[in-house]
Amino acid sequence: CKYWPDDTDIYGDMKVTLIETQLLSEYVIRTFAVEKRDVAEIREIRQFHFTGWPDHGVPLHATGLLGFIHCVKAKVPPTAGPTVVHCSAGAGRTGCFIVIDIMLDMAEREGVVDIYNCVRELRERRVNMVQTEEQYVFIHDAILETCLCGNT
Repeated sequence: CKYWPDDTDIYGDMKVTLIETQLLSEYVIRTFAVEKRDVAEIREIRQFHFTGWPDHGVPLHATGLLGFIHCVKAKVPPTAGPTVVHCSAGAGRTGCFIVIDIMLDMAEREGVVDIYNCVRELRERRVNMVQTEEQYVFIHDAILETCLCGNT
């Protein structure tokens, strides 16, 4: 479901303007200016939209999603506000993204990963994070690909 404007739109006392769209092979990066009525500050918001995930199942290869995660990490400064991650239900694909992101950081920091406990802890906070066995296997494949091939 598309919830962003193609140009400018008003949502209550908020004005959202699309500034730039970068179309890449498996994702889109959109930059918006967000203004609140009667407030001088204009905030810049980036939306990273992964388009390479099929409607059913998981991607055939993890390379596209791994590149997407690497791009998000590279473009979001550590001083930025919170990163919001979501998909249609906010559980399956969202869970995969979050687990892979956490495990990539853990692998780099500690040289080990713990996918099972990461998924378990996420599920304590949000029901059905990583919904299917296929998604769980995909996470393992993505981490294995990164460990064997590095960032491509």
